[in-house]
Amino acid sequence: MMELRDLPELEEIHSVTGDTCMLLKVRMQDSKAMEALLKRLYDMPDVVSTKTYVALSTYLERPVQAGITEF
Repeated sequence: MMELRDLPELEEIHSVTGDTCMLLKVRMQDSKAMEALLKRLYDMPDVVSTKTYVALSTYLERPVQAGITEF
């Protein structure tokens, strides 16, 4: 996971349940940047496969709410 922290496109890392183990939130300029990021991910020794989902629109995005989420 330390290598992931070095990726400037990476905004968030989440541990998840289901058929995968991690969810990475990334932000990039275009599909060529996405291809370059995927190549760097596949060059990492522990990365076996990926699934890519593209968010077309964001309806709600807010920071941690005081008093609701403890950190």
